[in-house]
Amino acid sequence: MLVSLSSGKYQSRDTNNTFLLYSTGHKPNGGEIDASGQAILPAKQTICYYDKRIKTTHARQLAVADVYYSPIQTFYWYDKPSFSENEPELEFWDKIPTAWDETKVLQGEPGQFITIARRKGKDWFIGTLTNNDARTVKISFDFLPKGKKYIAKIYSDDPSVNTKTKVNVAERKVDASVVLGVTLMASGGQAIWIRPE
Repeated sequence: MLVSLSSGKYQSRDTNNTFLLYSTGHKPNGGEIDASGQAILPAKQTICYYDKRIKTTHARQLAVADVYYSPIQTFYWYDKPSFSENEPELEFWDKIPTAWDETKVLQGEPGQFITIARRKGKDWFIGTLTNNDARTVKISFDFLPKGKKYIAKIYSDDPSVNTKTKVNVAERKVDASVVLGVTLMASGGQAIWIRPE
């Protein structure tokens, strides 16, 4: 029986049973955990997309929804609907599920950067995060089934985009042979939604 919440753990009166449901205690995104944390265990990650306190990029905010496993994801916690200007990248949150059929860690280095791909049904979602350093990484799509074609919608930071969030949304065809070069801003990220063609 679950009876109390303490340090991110629900505990029963039976001291032999402690169930880690999620980790909590993160500050609202400006103080979020680094690129290596909470990829496997559930995390309660509060995304405050329009909050002026965030210290990361908006494409990173999108990628966090994929990288941090969080069935109890809380989007727009610090935001009001009136803050939205119908930015095109918000569709990513309309599409991303809260539970997954498959997860693959594509690459990473603890405390530096990480790329995770997660599948629900026939759709894949990829999140890449970097720490406080800008970097270029290559994402191989070799995890996709060979011989199948997909459409990738790519959400990247781009200071030239004429929205307050500065997220570029681009589409391209991909398959298992594609290797995508990605330039990440400091404290940045990139999100990708992949669906069958």
